[in-house]
Amino acid sequence: MGSSRTQPITTPALHAKRSPSGYDWWGNCPGGPDFVEKLGVTRESGAAAEWGTVGHGHGEQAANYILGRRPDPPQLPAGDPAMKEVVEFYVNQLFNPTFEDGEEPLCDCNPKTWTVGVEEKLANPRLPEVWGTGDFVANCDRHGWLRVVDLKTGHGEVEAKDNAQCAIYALLALLSAKSKVTRVIIEIIQPRSPTGRRVKRWHLKPLELLELLPVYRRAVQRSLAPDAPLIAGEKQCRYCPAAPVCPERRKGVHRAALLQFGITRTYTPEDVAEALKLVPQLKDWVKNVESFAYQVANNGMKIPGYKLVQKRDGNREWKDEEQVIADLTPSGEDLWDRKLKSPAQLEKKFGKDAINELCKREPGGMVLVEDSDERKETTVNRKLPFQHLLKPTT
Repeated sequence: MGSSRTQPITTPALHAKRSPSGYDWWGNCPGGPDFVEKLGVTRESGAAAEWGTVGHGHGEQAANYILGRRPDPPQLPAGDPAMKEVVEFYVNQLFNPTFEDGEEPLCDCNPKTWTVGVEEKLANPRLPEVWGTGDFVANCDRHGWLRVVDLKTGHGEVEAKDNAQCAIYALLALLSAKSKVTRVIIEIIQPRSPTGRRVKRWHLKPLELLELLPVYRRAVQRSLAPDAPLIAGEKQCRYCPAAPVCPERRKGVHRAALLQFGITRTYTPEDVAEALKLVPQLKDWVKNVESFAYQVANNGMKIPGYKLVQKRDGNREWKDEEQVIADLTPSGEDLWDRKLKSPAQLEKKFGKDAINELCKREPGGMVLVEDSDERKETTVNRKLPFQHLLKPTT
């Protein structure tokens, strides 16, 4: 059985304030982590992120099963073939990696002789305040290689070369290695890559990786400084939970708006280029503000001039398809249209009352609209965790 290469870190936090995966954020906006902590905001994960988290969990279970660390394989959801494909491809690449022409294979050792960490936390005092969970970190004492693998379940292309997140993971692993390392392989496994490049690697010598340590240490020191600045930008603001209320972000949006309004009078090609560069930030800011406003309103804050109202109810669905078949088949009506007909299709034949008895209808969600909207306001009674956020800044 492959031995574990790391020991889990004892910490009350689920995620480091300055995690490797957040380097694009805190590395480019040093004051971001403390500002977010002061506000007490968190970013809600979307459906894609949650799907990816489930995929990582199945991948972890499968890898540990192969290593003999758990008795049973993971139970993949039968109704989600994409999940099955992602997990199977990922695990096959972990233990039977394919290599492009010119790439040197790892070795011919049995993977169970490797020292392996699966979803274990990595940290080292030489890079303080930075720790994270490595998807798969392995090394072979006999051949001296260290391999750091990161699973990406999304469709957006992710490169291995110059990937700061993976480089920090690799640094933490290298600094904590108990045996000599002669080469480092940073690997992105992306089963749903839009370009079909499902495996990407960055080969490094240990010294090349260690030369990055001062770069990341300086970034940590800047972020830990009491006066660490907020710096707005497309990369760091995109996933920052405080972006809607960040004063530096507002300045950037204000500048973008001025450029957009002023560009129609006198402009140079450079003005147009600058305005275009700011457009993504402006679009993201609008989405952030709308999402944030809905979130605080849904938690009970009354926003002057706006209110929460109920959306239209969802479409009718059959409560129990077998019951529908049993009740309506004796009529001789064809109930099937390759699948069971919808309530609206059968209502003309059987009447609204008969159909509604067989239906369920989920209530619609809420949406934030202006007070002039004719719909009745929905009252929510929830805690107000964001009540201090939208006060005027001085």
